Amino acid sequence: IDPVSSPGSRAGAVGGAQFKPPSRMAYGKDGNDDGMVHMLNHADSMAIIANFLKSHGWRPGQSRKKAEKIIHHYNHSSYYVNTILKISSRLKS
Repeated sequence: IDPVSSPGSRAGAVGGAQFKPPSRMAYGKDGNDDGMVHMLNHADSMAIIANFLKSHGWRPGQSRKKAEKIIHHYNHSSYYVNTILKISSRLKS
């Protein structure tokens, strides 16, 4: 992909996950098993997010407080963190 024409933010974040190159290198996963990590592919974006969260301590059944702390590593906005946890709660029910 041509880095100049690749869609992303002014800060260099790309794809649905909006990760910058160092994070893509550290947490990138091939979510659709095509042999490549492509940030514009939905399955790969979901895999990198899952790997990032797991790397920061995400575990099934953890407390809300722990979930808040981990999601805060991804996005430092308390509004974002609370919104994600509220959506997650609604999806569970």
